[in-house]
Amino acid sequence: MRPKLIPGDRFRFRSDGEIGEMNKSCQLNTETFHTVKRVLKNGRIDHEDGGSYAAVQCEICNDFSNIATGDRVQLETSLENGGIYTVMRVSDTHFSFNKSEFHYEYPKTGEWINANGGTIKIRPLRIVEKAPRRLLADAQVGDILMVESANNIFCYEQISYIGNGYIHTDNEMGGFAYDVDTGIDLDANAIVRKILPLAPEGTAEWAWQMMLLGKEVTVFDQPNRHLRILDSKIKDSNVNGFWNGKGYIDFKNSAVKTGWQIYNEPNPQFLAGDWVELTDGLQCCLTECLNPNSGHWLAKKVDGSEVSAWEKDSIRTIARTIQKSEVVVTLTLSGTVSEFDDDGDFELRFGDSKNDYHVININALTPEDAELVRELMGGGE
Repeated sequence: MRPKLIPGDRFRFRSDGEIGEMNKSCQLNTETFHTVKRVLKNGRIDHEDGGSYAAVQCEICNDFSNIATGDRVQLETSLENGGIYTVMRVSDTHFSFNKSEFHYEYPKTGEWINANGGTIKIRPLRIVEKAPRRLLADAQVGDILMVESANNIFCYEQISYIGNGYIHTDNEMGGFAYDVDTGIDLDANAIVRKILPLAPEGTAEWAWQMMLLGKEVTVFDQPNRHLRILDSKIKDSNVNGFWNGKGYIDFKNSAVKTGWQIYNEPNPQFLAGDWVELTDGLQCCLTECLNPNSGHWLAKKVDGSEVSAWEKDSIRTIARTIQKSEVVVTLTLSGTVSEFDDDGDFELRFGDSKNDYHVININALTPEDAELVRELMGGGE
């Protein structure tokens, strides 16, 4: 199916097939180029010379001699419309995109080229948008750039430095440098499509920009609530769901107007695996934080049983962290006792060898076990 002509298209009368023969019999010049002035409702077209013809008689032959990096070009394939892509490289005779499946050298004459091993033909159809020249001339440090990368993926970056004809940005990948005149990065893999001047800090617009950069934001009166953009929607930590709005306008109209700031994860006072002592003297190891807002922890006592602990305002509040060397353990040992000395040390023998014994101080025992040892040793101290 031939693409529809639109005003501004350059065309000539077809010379192929029966329609071409008809045009020749009507003595229509099939070599001369014309420009579409108007497209009528009945499908006919007017051109600049005043003639009116059926669109089927004409073929699009647009001129790409003035193509420039950053221009948006519509492709036509022998199978279907090839889509619209951004020009990334231009030579004297050809231009190309960064779209992988259409990464070919296209002649500025607009001719068809063979692609995909000759199974399809592709040609540039028309320029649908001219890139603004010196797009970044007025950019300032801190401004936000909307960047189009390969495969029409858009991301946002913040300007960190300007110099030597390039705009430098920071992002999760480490940052890039874009030519001030063309907006194209050094490797010709991405192009700046739009500049967002940095909004006043703390405003809803500024909060939106920070979310575009991948940051989480919070507002002054709700410090535990934080928002971020996820899958093009705003993720709201307070409701474990998404903001009702779909974009900036909805956010701007319903969000608090000012008081926004970057949300930073609080540095936890306690971590899983910490040994702590509670206000009632109990020692335990923190295993899982059940509620970060209330500071409610699940912990294990020395004997392996579970207990709850709170970071504040509870009968079992965490009093302090302790070193592992401070943890008091209760052990069950078996053997015979002997050699009780004046310091309270005795031998606990557990084997047949003369070296099979432990030296234990009676003060390390529970009161009940200490009394039993003294009895077995004849009541000595």
